[in-house]
Amino acid sequence: MSGSSDHETSSRPDPYTVPADGTPERPRDSHDSRDFERPPTDDERKQLRRRGLSLTLLVGLALVSSVFLPPVGLLLGVLAVVQVARFATGARRLGLSPAVRRLQFGGGITAIVIGLVLSIGMVVLWTELTTYQSCQSGAQTRVALERCQDQLMDDLQERFG
Repeated sequence: MSGSSDHETSSRPDPYTVPADGTPERPRDSHDSRDFERPPTDDERKQLRRRGLSLTLLVGLALVSSVFLPPVGLLLGVLAVVQVARFATGARRLGLSPAVRRLQFGGGITAIVIGLVLSIGMVVLWTELTTYQSCQSGAQTRVALERCQDQLMDDLQERFG
């Protein structure tokens, strides 16, 4: 090793020193090097609007799937909430209405709650639901379907009542 250290030959400024003019530099985010004091460019606006639209669609998909496929809706809801939180910084800079962000965030949270409740319900009632499903798949007549429903109601009363 030579007598000089990497610190002396580094081209990066030392983060612990104050510039010569006496004003400390504002640290830049490693993920986003844009200057937040300048207005957004048209390309940034278009990109943010596209991302906002895709997030709205993701929230809608999470809400729909949380009813029909609760575990998938739960995962999509979590993904939507995380993405909306990341989107909020750029949206604030763009001047996007806070109501839109709240609506997206609320939709993601709603998908999480619905997916969680229905997933827990599926786990708790797994034996009753599988028995009903197998009975229903073997039923050939309307009377047989009614017997399956009666059996499900009896099973549920036995479990909870």
